[in-house]
Amino acid sequence: MVNRFEHTAANLSVAEVNTQAAESVLRDQDMAKGLSELVRRQLLSRSATSAFARFREISSNHLLGLMQ
Repeated sequence: MVNRFEHTAANLSVAEVNTQAAESVLRDQDMAKGLSELVRRQLLSRSATSAFARFREISSNHLLGLMQ
């Protein structure tokens, strides 16, 4: 009976360690996904800002050309 309890306790200990390891992997994946989404949004924002600045430059050059 004692051996059964010891065996069960050892199995539960292993299961706890495995569960913690799996949770750690999931948290790491969530963090990586979050960081990649942040970088994607930052790149989109910078691209949009650059495109708008370029559009304003082209528009102002075009207007100056029309006025001459």
